[in-house]
Amino acid sequence: MWEATVAVSGIVAVLATGGRVLDERELIALPASLQAHSRTPVKQWNDTLVALASSLSAVETPGRPEPSLAAVPSLDLVCTFEGQLHNAAEVRADLGGASSDQAYSDLALQAYARWGETFVRRLRGDFALMVWDLRAKRLLCARDPIGIKVLYLYKAAHSFIVASDLAFLLNLCKRAVSINPKAVAAYLSGDPLTTDTFYEGVAKLPPGTTLVVSAHDGDRRTFRHWKVSDIKPVRYTRSEDYAEHFRNVFFDAIRCRLSGARRAGLLLSGGLDSSSIACVASRILSTESPGATSLLTFSATSDHCKPDPDGDVFDETSYISEVVGVYGIDARFFRCEDFLDEDEFSTPRKRALPIPPGTGVFKRIFRSASEADVTVMLSGIGGDEVLGAGSDIYLLRYADLLSSGNARELMEDLRHAHKYYPWSKVVALLWRYGCWPLLNSLFGRLSTDGHRQPTSLSVSQERIYVELSSGELAGYGMEAFNLMGREVGIEARYPYLDTRLVEFCLAVPPAELSRHYQTKLLLRRSMAGILPEKVRLRVGKASSTSLLHTWLSEEVRPTVEGLLAHPTMSQGVDWDLIRRLFAEYCRGNMDHGRTITKAIGLELWHRANNKGGTRNGFR
Repeated sequence: MWEATVAVSGIVAVLATGGRVLDERELIALPASLQAHSRTPVKQWNDTLVALASSLSAVETPGRPEPSLAAVPSLDLVCTFEGQLHNAAEVRADLGGASSDQAYSDLALQAYARWGETFVRRLRGDFALMVWDLRAKRLLCARDPIGIKVLYLYKAAHSFIVASDLAFLLNLCKRAVSINPKAVAAYLSGDPLTTDTFYEGVAKLPPGTTLVVSAHDGDRRTFRHWKVSDIKPVRYTRSEDYAEHFRNVFFDAIRCRLSGARRAGLLLSGGLDSSSIACVASRILSTESPGATSLLTFSATSDHCKPDPDGDVFDETSYISEVVGVYGIDARFFRCEDFLDEDEFSTPRKRALPIPPGTGVFKRIFRSASEADVTVMLSGIGGDEVLGAGSDIYLLRYADLLSSGNARELMEDLRHAHKYYPWSKVVALLWRYGCWPLLNSLFGRLSTDGHRQPTSLSVSQERIYVELSSGELAGYGMEAFNLMGREVGIEARYPYLDTRLVEFCLAVPPAELSRHYQTKLLLRRSMAGILPEKVRLRVGKASSTSLLHTWLSEEVRPTVEGLLAHPTMSQGVDWDLIRRLFAEYCRGNMDHGRTITKAIGLELWHRANNKGGTRNGFR
């Protein structure tokens, strides 16, 4: 049995296939799997072929209809739902005016009854859901378009298990599950784990995808219910109109994510993304919910004065103070150094997912937030991706300009590049990020690749879509971050990953996102008069890279070397290579820092799950 956590909520289903019926042991094990990881009540529904269970959400306000499980006996339909619907009012209207206090699970069930298995196309939000159709004898499972909520899948001989939490699923497996060496190797190399997991035979349903499983023979089929090709271009005559549109969607994205919180928290880094959330959330709470508790921000700071590879010192205090001072926000500060210690190595915590070392400050922040009655933690995660702020994405603007034939704007951008690079480097960048990607894109559109979605997106926006749908953030980052929150009963929410906001940023001209070596233009323009100018106009942001490097390569170096000298995990890791990379890292080469911390996290995870030689969880 996995160590108990405090899951905010969760859903799970077991489907008997191939003519089998569920036995009594399976019906008992299902709620027990959830209850072992949740302090909230568990609700269950079952017949002879399927059992569905959900743990109630600790986030929603008291008195709200139970959102996690609904049944309509007259239609032989049952639905489990986890998360939020952000366009619930729109769906109610399309259904003919359903009750405004109707739970999301009821609403989803009515939508399925009206529109069939394609109903998920009409939903916008952060959700995972399952619908059991007794008459058709099929189980339908679906995830939100961006993949905020996860569904894990496991097929046994005559069973199919679906769960929103890995721990639920692993506890239901009748035998230990092997480590997936291919997934481990992909994780270390930076490849996304879009459908793979660290466990052999356990897969993830891709974001924006519906899965239908037949109880008759276990046959499975999938289809995309959210396609980037369905996004229609948005064109205005003035940049101010794009900024106003973005501001309205951004406000609503934050407003939705404040819903149901006893108290809302925010991870405030001092950067443009999280600072904008802080200002907007404070305005919403003060003007629209005057009786609500105020926003509580949590910030990681440092006295570490050693510059990172970009020459920046990890000190965002002045920017953070600017934001909290203007809005009178209740802010809490945590020194990263106070939570970098050897406890992570000596007493690794047993988890279903590996967590890289150096996350102690975030664990303490989540614990502190839970003690302050915070149930929802907002985060600026996703801002860089959605707003196209990564350097690779920005430079693909060259391909956009070549494609559109806008030679004047291209030359203007190249002149701005020359402020930072010699002309020889500028020409090399033009070939690498302009000519070559454009040729690849043109040939790709002419190819017969069945997996490619036809789209009107520019080359740079196609890269944004790829990063969102199959990058490291969607492939693993949010899962790990969500796990740390769930352990203390907090739900992490991401305004920048609101589907409506993503769709808008993919629909506008690329020049509205970035131009002339200025990034996040939409956000900067929309936050005029809302965000302090010192923060709104800032360029760049310091990271904790140097701080983590000093800790690993100097303070705990002997401990790390001892760990790497005698690893217990053999699947998917070349430890000779990791030891060589760590030696280079200690000599000041930080290029492989992410690979090293990932490898350390994997080894600690493996040791924790095999404590005492019991091999609990692995085979």
